[in-house]
Amino acid sequence: PETKKLWFSGPEWLQHDEELLGQKVARENAALSRKTDIAVSDPERKPKVSTCLSAVRDRTVSKDNIFFENTFSSWRKCVRFWSLMLRLKEKARFARQRGLNKEKAAPTPARRKFNEIDASEMISAKSSLIQLVQKTHFAEEYENRCTNVKKTSVLYQYTPFSDSEGFIRCRTRLERSRDLTEDEKYPILLPADSNLSSLIVKDIHENRCFHSGGVSAILHALREDFLL
Repeated sequence: PETKKLWFSGPEWLQHDEELLGQKVARENAALSRKTDIAVSDPERKPKVSTCLSAVRDRTVSKDNIFFENTFSSWRKCVRFWSLMLRLKEKARFARQRGLNKEKAAPTPARRKFNEIDASEMISAKSSLIQLVQKTHFAEEYENRCTNVKKTSVLYQYTPFSDSEGFIRCRTRLERSRDLTEDEKYPILLPADSNLSSLIVKDIHENRCFHSGGVSAILHALREDFLL
């Protein structure tokens, strides 16, 4: 019955006179005002202060960052850019040789369109870029080829070593396995705080795991080549 009455007639206060409604509103406002005055005047009650914080990303370049590290949104774009830089470096080297030895000019590399990059260039650029990341973030270990790693080094617990190509790799308990590849036995060490490392993980998630499988699938695919 009460529900039916509320449905057809609405709340009870709608049936009151406007004068009574005005008096009720005035009493409620007065009571609210008294509560506010007591809260402000009471020295033992601390006023409630709301602070708004704005998180701003620090855009200062760290001394351990590569100059183009935060420029690209994908690992493949970064490798493509670096392959073009290596091509320009090679052309500059040939030009310098021709300038120094005018009698016997050095052979010039084959001409090609600037945006055409073959597979060998991409592979070479990828290897060079990974070594650049290691040289930047693991400078001391890279220079001495991991011959005397300090206990304070972040790489000490991984028993690092430098392979024949110059990569810093990690020794694991899987090195005696007969079923794994050399990259799986001795993964390449990468810094976890590098943006390029994040791009590698993102590339694995998008192009090898196809946005599926979750974290375990990404870590499994990452572990085939790298260790962060």
